Amino acid sequence: MKKTEIDSILLVNLYFTVCKLNKPQSQITELVRKYLSKKVDKALIERKSTTRTLLPSRVIMMSLIILYILN
Repeated sequence: MKKTEIDSILLVNLYFTVCKLNKPQSQITELVRKYLSKKVDKALIERKSTTRTLLPSRVIMMSLIILYILN
């Protein structure tokens, strides 16, 4: 996850907090909540997909290191 994505999520979260404190039942508050949820979900999905793609490369690298040490 990039720093800009994290900063964006934190900024939306701050705005959501202000909306929730000022007008908890407002439609804008609900829209901001949904938007924040989507941004967090997207960031988590991206993180999971990068973790999965890195795993096979780690296995290959560890196998090569073990083979090198054994030889």
